Amino acid sequence: MASPHDNWCAAMTTLAASLASLLGPAGNGPNPAGLALPVAAPADEAELLELLAFARSEQLRVIPMGSGTGLTRWRAGTGADFALSTRRLTGVLAFEPDDGTLAARAGTPLHELAELAAGSGHHLSPRLRHAPTASLGGVLSAGRAGPDRLRLGPPRHQLLGTRIALSDGTVAASGGRLVKNVAGFDLHRLHCGSRGTLGIILEACLRLHPAPEVSSRLATRFAGPDQARAAAELVRRGPLRPWALVLEELTGTDGSCTLHLELGGAEQVHAAELAWVRAAMAELNGATLAPASGEELDHWADGAGARLTVTCQNSRLAAVAPLLAELVPGPQVTQPDLSQIHVFGHGPPLTEAERHPLAQRLARQGARITGHARAAEPGAEWSARIRGALDPLSMFAETEAGS
Repeated sequence: MASPHDNWCAAMTTLAASLASLLGPAGNGPNPAGLALPVAAPADEAELLELLAFARSEQLRVIPMGSGTGLTRWRAGTGADFALSTRRLTGVLAFEPDDGTLAARAGTPLHELAELAAGSGHHLSPRLRHAPTASLGGVLSAGRAGPDRLRLGPPRHQLLGTRIALSDGTVAASGGRLVKNVAGFDLHRLHCGSRGTLGIILEACLRLHPAPEVSSRLATRFAGPDQARAAAELVRRGPLRPWALVLEELTGTDGSCTLHLELGGAEQVHAAELAWVRAAMAELNGATLAPASGEELDHWADGAGARLTVTCQNSRLAAVAPLLAELVPGPQVTQPDLSQIHVFGHGPPLTEAERHPLAQRLARQGARITGHARAAEPGAEWSARIRGALDPLSMFAETEAGS
């Protein structure tokens, strides 16, 4: 008698064969995310809509994904049957340097779009240099932000318009490709951070920003986190518009904490900011800002590889950080302006079961674990109603992360 695992494997094999018959060999796999599921990668929009029709007819649940660089696992109980990747839907649709806009298909690698924008003196946000294979649609669906979020805001602030494939086969458009033409409800921004639960992004248009004429990445070490937090607060309240501000605290060392800072802009403004922050650090405790590579800033910005991410009010960071170190030992990276702490270290991300007791302890300090569902969470009912309206069949399975 076949075991449940054998039956599951047989079902997956049959499903993979059905997907291959729809898309051909090129559209079946590979699976960069490591999911134990078949992966379908349609070559164009028509094939994607055909896949959704197939899923509806067979009552299958789908995990939408881009290139899979940030998709770690799906939540227990989702019952997903296969993953649908947009990695083959690539290409620039419109690039207007004078208007500062760029539109592309969802599977286009974000680094290619950033290079195109840089060639005309523009900056594309979010900046994710540490994820070269991340795709446009996946980054937006996951709501991933780079270190430039501090200066330019989250990804949803960059999104001007989208075309979305809904679970019933409808292709819905919202927004536009020109800043002046974007009016009405910002329905396209609902999809930022939705992890594909509302629909699959087919195309997106982003606003571009002027690239800084000059930039500097600086770092200075403090004897402990309290001094580093005081310095960060000084920077936050100063006459600066930093591109990144991060505190790095390593456990198992001498307890020191490093402040990382990135500044950039017009040459005269940049020179004035550098002069101010250096004088302010020297006056605070004699600290000296030294040039730094700043590569860590890109890696840390969206918590990629973190075991846990916690948010709280900025005034509670000093109380939450030591409690978090007690509960989940490991190197901490804090983004003071975003009131966010990432915990790194060895081991996989914590499961929902492991997070629950931690969430209860942290809640007493006014902190919450990013991605952890809470009972009676503000907006939960409203969010469920939106999902029910856009995906009434619950075809799109919820995931932990995606890109």
